[in-house]
Amino acid sequence: MIPNGVWLLGSATGLLALIGLFMAAGARDGAVYLFGLSLFGFGVLFIFGLLKYGFDEDQGGLS
Repeated sequence: MIPNGVWLLGSATGLLALIGLFMAAGARDGAVYLFGLSLFGFGVLFIFGLLKYGFDEDQGGLS
């Protein structure tokens, strides 16, 4: 079973990714646009990593 901390971490990361999308949408500067998209990309990749961790733990081993 996946610990509750992973769910909390995934939720917080998802919220930061959404904030990044809103930052990129309202950006008036190229640097803010790039930072917002980078924050979103990091959030998505991090959540995929948490999903991989959960499935690996469910199968009984890390690969």
